[in-house]
Amino acid sequence: MTGILFDFNGVLFQDSEFHEQAWAEFTTRNTNTELSNTAINSFFHGRQNRSALEFLFKRTLSEQDIMRYSEEKESIYRDICLSNPDQLILSDGAIDFIETLKSRDLHFTIVTSSCLSNVEFYFNVLKLDQWFSKEIIVYDDGTITGKPAPDSFIEGARRIAKPISQCIVFEDSTSGIVAARLAGAQKIVGYATAHNHATLVENGAHIVVESFKDEAVLNLLPTIMAI
Repeated sequence: MTGILFDFNGVLFQDSEFHEQAWAEFTTRNTNTELSNTAINSFFHGRQNRSALEFLFKRTLSEQDIMRYSEEKESIYRDICLSNPDQLILSDGAIDFIETLKSRDLHFTIVTSSCLSNVEFYFNVLKLDQWFSKEIIVYDDGTITGKPAPDSFIEGARRIAKPISQCIVFEDSTSGIVAARLAGAQKIVGYATAHNHATLVENGAHIVVESFKDEAVLNLLPTIMAI
């Protein structure tokens, strides 16, 4: 294996609860209804905002509406993040794992469903430029079909100049696991946060972990080659 593709939300950053709170507040403001846990897991986690918003409003939205509603929701989300500074950190063991990849000159990037304003927020508050190049991160810019379609992972592999068939993908959502499987990733690591172990495996995860400190993650390192 020669490349590593990280989902961000729920994998490198444990913010699933923050997104759920933001979507709940946004939904109450705009529809006066409440979201069920089933809806959140099936139609919101790991999805681009367009998909989530059109599910929520039950209609096709214009580009202007997508942009306006997206920024409203993400502004709520970022405020929640900033109000929880103790949790505004990378996942347990993530920094050590990434530092190891970097020290071995390995190729890796982030493939996220987040929009640009959130990516810039993460770079500012989490200092991601220590490890990642913003220029090769795949995010929701409106040009790539979102997960569970395989497009974003295929593009992520292209940006690190590695075939997807030689890449490891780290994902926590069902839609992301399916996307990685359809893309043809060689190894899919399910990060157990939003869903249980069985669900991740059923959708295509080869192994499931709860931390970057898990032995199963560390065992991957000898198999990753800097080619």
